Amino acid sequence: MATYYSPGVYIEEIAKFPPSVVAVATAVPAFIGYTEKALDESGNSLTNVPTRITSLLEFENYFGLASVQALSVDVAQTVLASTSQVTATEVSFNGTPPSLPSRFLHYSMKMFFDNGGGPCYLVSIGGLSASFDPADFTNAINR
Repeated sequence: MATYYSPGVYIEEIAKFPPSVVAVATAVPAFIGYTEKALDESGNSLTNVPTRITSLLEFENYFGLASVQALSVDVAQTVLASTSQVTATEVSFNGTPPSLPSRFLHYSMKMFFDNGGGPCYLVSIGGLSASFDPADFTNAINR
């Protein structure tokens, strides 16, 4: 019961129904891209199926990891003999310098969840080895 600090007549209304306005999510992010796999727990395909996920672990269980890129690097350091202090470090690539990965969805999901992202929807449009086709993205949106 409320505490009243001045004398008088008070009317206390008691709500009979729940509030008529309920807070709901008005902006739900959606991601579309190529994934390592697209399978639910039963082994059913999730390709081109909008799927609700709530964590990076759930994403990795259904859609897999990022593709692994092999990298060979040579590192040379110049060290002063008297103090064992490193004065220079040189990094060179053995062969072809690394390039950016061709598929970014896993990295995008990691950054989304690392920065406080919540429930979202994801549509896998094919495997990581599939050739890039802009029509795949359009078709995923039109579903």
